[in-house]
Amino acid sequence: MTSTLPPTPVLTGKSIASKNALTAAGVSSISAGLRHLAGKKNANKLKDEEIKAIFIARQVDLASIMADISSTQTNDAAQHHLIIGQRGMGKSTLLRRIEAELRGSEYASRFIPLAFPEEHYARVRLNSLSEFWLNCLDSLANAWHHQDQDDEAKRLDDIIRNYMRSKASEDDLAAQCKQTLDEELARTGRRAVLLLDNFVKLMARLPKHDWALRTWLQTAGGPVLVAANVEYPSELTTYAGAFYDGMKTRWIGRLGVAEVLQVMRTLVEQENRPRDMLNQLNQSRPRLEALHALTGGNPRTVIYLYQLLVGGLSEHIEQDLKRLMDDIDALYEVRLNNLADQAYEVFAALALGWRPQSAAQLKVATGLAAGGVSGQLGRLEEYGLIEKVPLFDSKKTGYQVAERLFNIWYLERIGSRRDAAPVESLAAFLEAFYTPDTLRQVSQKLMNKARWDRGDLAQMVASNKVLSKYNKDDAALTPFVERTHLEAARQMALDDDRINAELQAIIQDTGQAPSKTIVDFAKLEKALEKCVPKGSTVKPQEFAEAVLGSMNMLRTNSKKGGRNKIAASGVLNEEKIQKLMSKFKTETTEIKKLFGAPAAAWINNTLLNGKLTNLNDESQLVNLIDDANDVKKLELIDEIMPISMDLNLCIKKKICELDPNNAEAWSNLGFLYKWFERDYINAENCHKKAVQLDNTSQVFVCHLGEVLVEQKKYAEAEIIYKRTINQIADSAIIYGCLGDLLNNNLERYDEAEIFYRKAIKTDGKNSTYFANLARLLHEKNHQYNDAEKYYSKGFEISAPDDLYLEMYGNSYGNLLHDYLGKHDEAKKIYEQTIILIADDVCAPYNLGFLLRDSLSEFTEAKILLSKYAVKDSGSDTLALHHALFSAYEDNWGDAKQHFVTALERAKFTLPPHSRDDWFRACAVLLHIGGAPAIERLLSWIDELDATAKLLPLVEALQALVLGSRDALMNSPAEVRPVAASIYDEIDLRRKHLPAATAWKKK
Repeated sequence: MTSTLPPTPVLTGKSIASKNALTAAGVSSISAGLRHLAGKKNANKLKDEEIKAIFIARQVDLASIMADISSTQTNDAAQHHLIIGQRGMGKSTLLRRIEAELRGSEYASRFIPLAFPEEHYARVRLNSLSEFWLNCLDSLANAWHHQDQDDEAKRLDDIIRNYMRSKASEDDLAAQCKQTLDEELARTGRRAVLLLDNFVKLMARLPKHDWALRTWLQTAGGPVLVAANVEYPSELTTYAGAFYDGMKTRWIGRLGVAEVLQVMRTLVEQENRPRDMLNQLNQSRPRLEALHALTGGNPRTVIYLYQLLVGGLSEHIEQDLKRLMDDIDALYEVRLNNLADQAYEVFAALALGWRPQSAAQLKVATGLAAGGVSGQLGRLEEYGLIEKVPLFDSKKTGYQVAERLFNIWYLERIGSRRDAAPVESLAAFLEAFYTPDTLRQVSQKLMNKARWDRGDLAQMVASNKVLSKYNKDDAALTPFVERTHLEAARQMALDDDRINAELQAIIQDTGQAPSKTIVDFAKLEKALEKCVPKGSTVKPQEFAEAVLGSMNMLRTNSKKGGRNKIAASGVLNEEKIQKLMSKFKTETTEIKKLFGAPAAAWINNTLLNGKLTNLNDESQLVNLIDDANDVKKLELIDEIMPISMDLNLCIKKKICELDPNNAEAWSNLGFLYKWFERDYINAENCHKKAVQLDNTSQVFVCHLGEVLVEQKKYAEAEIIYKRTINQIADSAIIYGCLGDLLNNNLERYDEAEIFYRKAIKTDGKNSTYFANLARLLHEKNHQYNDAEKYYSKGFEISAPDDLYLEMYGNSYGNLLHDYLGKHDEAKKIYEQTIILIADDVCAPYNLGFLLRDSLSEFTEAKILLSKYAVKDSGSDTLALHHALFSAYEDNWGDAKQHFVTALERAKFTLPPHSRDDWFRACAVLLHIGGAPAIERLLSWIDELDATAKLLPLVEALQALVLGSRDALMNSPAEVRPVAASIYDEIDLRRKHLPAATAWKKK
């Protein structure tokens, strides 16, 4: 159980040469490009400015290829390139983007692009060498046309027409065309870059001329070839082949979710969308990540996802999935309608099966003859609709729908309700799986506190609002919500006196009579005067003024002490009078020292005039703030008065008004806006003002960075941190903040590690830097031994401070327990955490797993967990513990009941806060009961009709039963990544369980 504190697609809008802000024309280019591609047309129809505007991913590939082209010297043999990728992965768009870049000012004087789009082969004859040279000339004419040199284009068109009418033999015609092409290219003074889509199809058209082409391409000063193909051509692996080992190969696969999100961020900015949409994008990451997993990472689908975001995401992911299907209906319907009957039958069987299938399985599903199925599979593969994949435990070739969104669409649109149900369930599972647990971690930290203050309550309420956005019925929220209600009631109870005082303050006599407050104050003054004995060296009025002028006396008054207690004491002896007067004199001296004599005199006068008689009366405090006319007076109020956050905000605002060049005041105001008002816009403005006034303050910069991160303005935060690093050498605090940003928000883990290490090198006494680096190495980079070293060092540095253990104890213990098998050390950490944090449930639950499953201390575990049976009755983890106790005792009836309870409490997903507990439970179940125990669990899931809802978990468990991770090859492609992650986590924990004989000692 976790409990810790939080501390490019084929669409690229920037050109390689610059990243200037887009003009209105640029924005229209983006819109046009998006409409074009969303309209299912190919990238070759886009204008140069349109392809540049929407090309956001694949930047590394583009930059690398362009760097190689640019480095090509005039008379060198060229370095040729081959781009390999499945259909829809953006090969054509990348070629088109290279073409547009070559026409830019940086390259146009040295290179000229000759493009052969894929569809080119379908519409022209290309069965002889002469036709190839003529098509090169035609591409050169197109290049002239793109450069508005229509006279040159027309001249070449005439030459091409004359050659096409020629009666010369093929050999003579090919030689003439080749000579003309070479002469025309020489006339340009530029080197040709030949852009060939579907390279293998071209080679198939010209099988007898491959050596002639190879010779031309290898000529000094000859063309640079950039080709694309669906798979690696066999021609390149044949030693005797013309193109053997002659090309630099680059594979492009599905876009990662980080690339997809970067594309969307860029499009939001370039299309001048409202700023709130960037926040919506970051807040919607779990939803978009789940949809991305379902749509297969095809670059074209990024457009659909972006349009979905622009239109506004729905309350439930299933609705968004259906909207996505609406957007692509026309595209896929046309592709289906173009299939012959038998090809359609084979495709339909493959799509409905969802999983990879062999030709033999498809023969059974379709009823077609084996030869007919094989023939149709070949055609479907040629069309790019299906692809070959390996199958687990089989020598046969498997097939699956190549474009995964097409498969999802078929299940949703063409399949039955039963066919679509697993997809919709998987969508919900994935969204929950990808939901970040940062907010949950923050909330869990508050759960560990014995009592909350007002800020804690506000923070929990805000966290619950965000978390419930993902799933209003999330069972993991239940303990957070219940605790919030309890603490809200406590806050209300604590405020009863204040509320009552406010009610009394508005009950005043009518007319000109003094207020009750003033009357009571006068009575108190008289009572205090009577406390002074006759003959005292202190005058009665002097004593009364000393008592009434004391802030400490006013503070303690509401506690049945202070002013009223003294007044009710009657006559005091001289010794008591002298002690009190000495105490009041010391208090006045301290106030003068801290805030100056004018402020001390002002507050004393206010008290003596009865303007402030009750610190729980906010109307009096508001008047006091209004009356304060300099910063010191306001700072005095802020320092010594127990006022609400609203009044504190008023004070900070007024300080900034009175002293606008006070950087610290602006920072303090920003802090209040952020933490207590959740007003991030005003908080950002205040922190920016503080940094503007004092850009050498690392604290001010960090506060600004934090509020930018809260608003998901990650790029701006990174810029500010790096700018400060350039100004202030070796700033540990900025290194740490930048490391947190890169780790927690930008997922650039290698860079985050660098900055954490710099923070440690600069300030080796701050345990937080060690812990954050340890968490990164543990959770992201899976470097468990190094993670232990840094956790341990942080623990050593922080001793005897308990805060480190409170913040990182469970994470440290889980590393030792689950990943390193150091059970005794883990036990010690868990036990220390339990002692330190009385309300913590994570550490006891973690220790329960450790005692029972790893140390064979069955009875001790049962005693420990019995203390939490009532306290945390809503937890799926507790139900998992009961299930495992029953499994140990071979009581499978009770085990089933508890597992069912756990599944129901988890809402049939793997909640972020208890996901590791599910991994442990499955590992233990497999260890003590083997495959039959897991099969029981799978049967219970099936009885609950939850197999589809928990499909990634089910697939992982089935693979574990088979004893091989490779069994996931037979799972639906959309399920495999998450199922593989679950498999690995369960398998890792299983490896650290004791030998099987230890189980028999229970």
